[in-house]
Amino acid sequence: MQRYREQIPAPAPNRILGIGVGSIGVVLLIIAIVRQVGGGSREDLTFVVVAAIIALVVGTSVAAGSMTLVVDERVCTIRVRGLVTRRIALSDIRHATTTVVSIAAYGGSGARRAPGRPPAFFLSSGPAVLIDLEPGGAVIVQSTTPERFIAALGTAPPDGVAG
Repeated sequence: MQRYREQIPAPAPNRILGIGVGSIGVVLLIIAIVRQVGGGSREDLTFVVVAAIIALVVGTSVAAGSMTLVVDERVCTIRVRGLVTRRIALSDIRHATTTVVSIAAYGGSGARRAPGRPPAFFLSSGPAVLIDLEPGGAVIVQSTTPERFIAALGTAPPDGVAG
């Protein structure tokens, strides 16, 4: 049984960018069809079709990309853009506190690593949860409702540590 589920949609700028890139893919496909009908070379057609497919896939991924957090009785599962990115056993969580995650600090969004920082999973800058793990290490996870997420994890910061 799920204790918690949160779906974080892609930020509006990402959706706009994705739609733009996907639209370029559609235009490239139309160009490929027109060139083929007009007697274009096979090499040109192959290049344009491959570029169109890449643009469609990337555009769709960026536009529809979301992040899902699911906490059940034993595991917290983090999915970024539909891929299971990380599973954390609740028994491995020492405690969790609220924090803020920044795209600038990590050089982008998604599943990210940065020198001197714990791994992070996020789509935009904003509220997040810092999860301290046993026997060491940590991970940062974006959440629009960090207090509810922490409660679902069944953890609280140790005495004297503010969230």
